[in-house]
Amino acid sequence: MKLMLKIAWRNILRHKGKSLVIGVILFVGALLMTLGNGVITGMDVGIKKNIVNSFMGDLVLISDKQKSDNILFNMMGTSVEPINTYKQIKEVLESQPYVERFLPAGDNMAMILKEDENTPSMTYLMGVDFEQYKKMFPDSYKVIEGRQFSPGEKRGILVPTHIRTNTFIPP
Repeated sequence: MKLMLKIAWRNILRHKGKSLVIGVILFVGALLMTLGNGVITGMDVGIKKNIVNSFMGDLVLISDKQKSDNILFNMMGTSVEPINTYKQIKEVLESQPYVERFLPAGDNMAMILKEDENTPSMTYLMGVDFEQYKKMFPDSYKVIEGRQFSPGEKRGILVPTHIRTNTFIPP
């Protein structure tokens, strides 16, 4: 071991330029790997917290007629294909011991038009039964202004704070 260290130090001191270049390459490689791993881990935690545990769940069922598997934010304006056999799917889901809970939902983009401006803004809409939604994703949202939906209330809208402030929607 002592001999190996002696030879290694001798080679490093004899070839200072090469050793410095190799050392910098190794350092930059290790730094990039560490930063990349941190970014990927952060993205994974963020996706689980903000998407899976807030409004998507662990599994999403889509229609076999759906053209794209990207159902969250489709920039081409095409809507998500409806599932017309929900009653049969619901029976199958209820009979599975590994399915704890499920939530039927629909989503799409909506254009918000302001009367006093020429530029419309866009927002993401998701249609759900809020009683089932609260059971599926407890504490995933809080009402800041207005009131919570009453049990049995069939229609209503929750507007995210950033949409409320960016696009004036009267209370």
